Amino acid sequence: GFRALFDSFPDAVGVLWALRDPEGNITDFAFGYGNPSMLRSFRIPPATAERYTLLEALPRMRGSRAFDAYVRVCESGVPWVREITYDTPFGDGYMLGTFVQRVAKLGDGLIVFLSDVTEQRRMEAELSSYADVVAHDLREPLSGIALLVTLLERRAGEPPSPDVLRMLRESTERARELIDGVLV
Repeated sequence: GFRALFDSFPDAVGVLWALRDPEGNITDFAFGYGNPSMLRSFRIPPATAERYTLLEALPRMRGSRAFDAYVRVCESGVPWVREITYDTPFGDGYMLGTFVQRVAKLGDGLIVFLSDVTEQRRMEAELSSYADVVAHDLREPLSGIALLVTLLERRAGEPPSPDVLRMLRESTERARELIDGVLV
């Protein structure tokens, strides 16, 4: 039932069993299960689970806050959620991408769910860059408009010159074109 449920699950799912020293302290985790999505996401050959423990497959986890959090979840039962970006060798494979990681206690071990948000984060970064470019481009006509308004205020008693009005109109048209370009 367990495998049938998670083998077709779209998110990456892995089960880790606690490895304990004679005093009962968790020293590492053994791989219990990785669904096809987990193996694909991390380019992990299926044999990896039999060949490595977690710390052997991912040496950077040794002494890390993440490893301490895994131990804490296993001992306390309190789940842990974080976002993590991997670009890392992993056993015989390679982990690459940004994931929301949910870790929960399962027996004397953990179940780990990884939701791939790589594409979403890439699109957010592109959108942010685009917004920066648009904001930068809009500053130029708006600065021109502000300067011309200041000029008009200084000469409040005189009618504005045709040149000033033309420059104001051109600046507002340029700002409108930029805004229309964004909204297309």
